[in-house]
Amino acid sequence: MFLKIFALIFFKSKGGTLNRFNSLISPKEFDLQKSVELQSTIKQVIKILSVVKSKEKLVRVGGTGDGSYVIPTNLVNNDTYLVSGGIDKNNRFEIELAKKGVTGIQVDNSIDSPPILHQNLNFTKATLGDKEGFNKVTLRSLLKNVPSSKKILIKLDIEGSETSALIGGLSLIDMKKVSCIVLELHNLCSVHEDILLLKLLNKIYAAGFKSIYLQANNGVMNYILGGYMLPENLEVTFIKKQHTKKPNVRDIMELKSLLTRNRQNYAPVNLDCFLFNNV
Repeated sequence: MFLKIFALIFFKSKGGTLNRFNSLISPKEFDLQKSVELQSTIKQVIKILSVVKSKEKLVRVGGTGDGSYVIPTNLVNNDTYLVSGGIDKNNRFEIELAKKGVTGIQVDNSIDSPPILHQNLNFTKATLGDKEGFNKVTLRSLLKNVPSSKKILIKLDIEGSETSALIGGLSLIDMKKVSCIVLELHNLCSVHEDILLLKLLNKIYAAGFKSIYLQANNGVMNYILGGYMLPENLEVTFIKKQHTKKPNVRDIMELKSLLTRNRQNYAPVNLDCFLFNNV
């Protein structure tokens, strides 16, 4: 108890704030919540991530839980080539696509073999990043021999390494050849200090992609930055903007019907600032 009281007094002497739940918030966190200067950065993030309507119907692939993703239905066939980074113990998304005729490759350095095998999918034990090397591979090299007739679908859930994999491991020209990018975007709340995150989002935008679906991982923290709430991790699907159009309220409600939860006993995260921004 003495240590707790001492810590409270010391922390408040440094400018800490006690919230209504009797938890201490650091001066830095409080300033970031209220920062006017930070608003322009967050508004830029919201602009890039705010959803538009896909001209193609959307479908959730891989079940209804964690590890499933929302993509356009026109990618669920043998015209599509999948590059999937990060599968660990769950490749239901990849297997469901393979059963529909999708071919491709799975990449993961944490396992020796995929949990489920399929003849349409190869596997390489490697780390996706910005350089080639021992147990390292780039998206550039993985896409080098993909037939030009194939639509390319990239799915990345690689615990924050998506920044280096897409910034340094794939050129802007090659990115423009991709039809769809599904990202588990990690550490979004550090966008105010991690210049690579904003660089990644701007590169995706410059390659002609628009967000058509997003949801927050409801099992991790959310933070307020510049007056806006941002989730720590965000699942987002991008397609080329020529295959999108302006959404209406009904379109947004249909997107919400595709929502799933990473943690079933936790409430979903409200992302209306992203969902209704283009309505």
